[in-house]
Amino acid sequence: MATRTWMVLAGLWALALVLPPPAPAAFLDAVLAETDEVTVTASEIGLARALGLFELRSTAGPIQPVDLQQFVDGRLLEREALRLQIEPTPAELEAAWRRVAEHLGGDAALTAWLARISVSGDWARRLVDADLRRRQFIDLRFRAFALVPPDELEAALGSGPHSEVERQRVEARLRQETVDRALRDWLHEARSRAAVRLVTGALPAPSPIPFP
Repeated sequence: MATRTWMVLAGLWALALVLPPPAPAAFLDAVLAETDEVTVTASEIGLARALGLFELRSTAGPIQPVDLQQFVDGRLLEREALRLQIEPTPAELEAAWRRVAEHLGGDAALTAWLARISVSGDWARRLVDADLRRRQFIDLRFRAFALVPPDELEAALGSGPHSEVERQRVEARLRQETVDRALRDWLHEARSRAAVRLVTGALPAPSPIPFP
């Protein structure tokens, strides 16, 4: 009996030597947020981070709650752009794609990376297009109307002489602060209207998209 057991164990050991090692467990994509019209997955956020979209941090680290909120806000802005029929021109869409390609080292590098991670170029382009619509909506809805009254500019500059460069710098800062306030107020209402449900209990989570 002992001899037979030894022979079985020896056979299993020999078989283990010729069989390939088991493949590592694949990370299953996860739903991280839902609204009445949009479902957000970990792979979308991972891809957007890698492509430098939606003002997400460009990092290979785990997906954090702040990444999820930033991406959801971006999709809400894009949805409003679609509702208002804000549609970039083909030339603008192509320019946005070229900027993303340059971010990853050029068109050939981007194409090779997408093929390596089995992500279709169409899916990547849809995210790039969505981010462009988001940015155009912010420009048309908030930035175009962010005017700085002269008295506010003078108060921010303070007493004394100021160069034109300094005046422009302070005015640009005040305009951006106005845009940020208006955008925060808009997003606060948009989140409640969309009934956004963040599955934050699943975070932080590893990204299923390998970083380039």
